[in-house]
Amino acid sequence: MMWGWHGSWVWLWMPLLGVSFWALLVWGGVMLVRVTGRRRRGAHDVLDERFARGEIDEREYRRRREALGEG
Repeated sequence: MMWGWHGSWVWLWMPLLGVSFWALLVWGGVMLVRVTGRRRRGAHDVLDERFARGEIDEREYRRRREALGEG
């Protein structure tokens, strides 16, 4: 006999807890990689994005690039 465990909900909860543990572990790993893997955006990157979105025109873009030290 299983010491009174044969009719218990333990057999349902144990696999669910195991799957939940591994899912939480994988989720934590993904979040860790996402946080540590982000690269910092520099002023040049932001300026390029603003120009690509059309927020600034070409003249303003070139003026700011020169001000940043990259002609």
